[in-house]
Amino acid sequence: MMLMWLQQSGNPLTGPLWDGLWGAVGGGVIGAWMTIRAERKRSQTEIALTFLEQFISQYEDLAAVKGLLADVASLQDVAEVNKVRKFGDWCEIVSATVLIKAADSTLLEKVGIPDQMKQFYRGVVDASKQVKELESALPGWPNLKQYVQKTR
Repeated sequence: MMLMWLQQSGNPLTGPLWDGLWGAVGGGVIGAWMTIRAERKRSQTEIALTFLEQFISQYEDLAAVKGLLADVASLQDVAEVNKVRKFGDWCEIVSATVLIKAADSTLLEKVGIPDQMKQFYRGVVDASKQVKELESALPGWPNLKQYVQKTR
């Protein structure tokens, strides 16, 4: 509509030369937009794969943490509580990254990382009723809390 008006008004910015120029500019903008989207997706995938590698490397630690949360009496030792806090700190970082859409959440979901994080958080909430050190850790994981609430 605007182009037709410009052509009818005798505007010097119309004609075959200008139409080609406007087409080139439009094509360049669309191409740049597509490149940015592709680069963003690649970056999200790389971050998710990094989290996956970390998750696999600490899988034994996760099993230990699950055992500790299942047996709250074992959390009287500070070293054991620190294992839980360490995994919670990692979950906090993953949650923050996913919430700002810097990591590919679909890939993480396919490999089950969010489910593990949710189980962990619920286990800490339950155990924190008996273990003060865990109760004091929960406020340090606001992104994990938000993520768990968002993905119920």
